Amino acid sequence: LIWHKNKSIALLLQKLILFFAGISWAVLIHQTPSVFVDPGDNVSLVCSHNRSDYKVMLWYRLRPKNTALDLIGYGYNEFTKDSVEQSFKESFKLEGDLKARVKKGSLVITNITAEEHTAMYYCAAREAQHSNKPTVRA
Repeated sequence: LIWHKNKSIALLLQKLILFFAGISWAVLIHQTPSVFVDPGDNVSLVCSHNRSDYKVMLWYRLRPKNTALDLIGYGYNEFTKDSVEQSFKESFKLEGDLKARVKKGSLVITNITAEEHTAMYYCAAREAQHSNKPTVRA
């Protein structure tokens, strides 16, 4: 949660949310604790976990008075220039290593403003989902 008070912005993070498909497993996770920044500053929020088969990392934003999460972006095995959703590209960047034994990703927020960046930020991790395309025969 980022809020503006006495020209400061406080950033409060919740625990990593894991989206599980099917059976849940114990996962050791870490996420940046509360961070205090000033308007115009940059901040890097770090998320990591040790689940080798969870190669997808997603970042979400929940704004005050909203009930829906906004997807900021995601990476599979790595973050690329296309990892951030178009509407977030101006002040958000994703970076990190999702191939290592301990998966680590950072959400970098630049030029922070209370109006734009006041929110709860969530990191999520999951397995990649694969599907085979059906074959159509005449």
